[in-house]
Amino acid sequence: MSIICESNWIDTFWLTKVFDELLSHIFTQNVLAEVVGNLKNQLIKAYAEMNDFNELIWENMPMNFWIRCGGAVVFDHEPLLNLWDKVCSSADCGIIKLLSTVIYNYLIELKPYLPRLQVILSFARNS
Repeated sequence: MSIICESNWIDTFWLTKVFDELLSHIFTQNVLAEVVGNLKNQLIKAYAEMNDFNELIWENMPMNFWIRCGGAVVFDHEPLLNLWDKVCSSADCGIIKLLSTVIYNYLIELKPYLPRLQVILSFARNS
């Protein structure tokens, strides 16, 4: 969205909201709950030692909106275009597996940064 709208953040916001509304019939609450549940289970298995931190992440991330906007606020445009290509050409059951895998891989990429974030969050809680 940011590439289409360049520097106009208001257009980016409203286009993202429109995508959210358009996809709400595909990514129903049941589908979103299943995707987030699968992802959460994968991450908890992968990072059992970070269970408290995992809960903090899940409490503060607006996952439903993030999934329905295709991660537009996080991904660079090339991976985002690839994601939308896959989403648009997948069946409903394939979308759940696809999004679980994409989000899981993204969070794996974030792993090196999580300890620093945990220190910042711990500091903020103790302040």
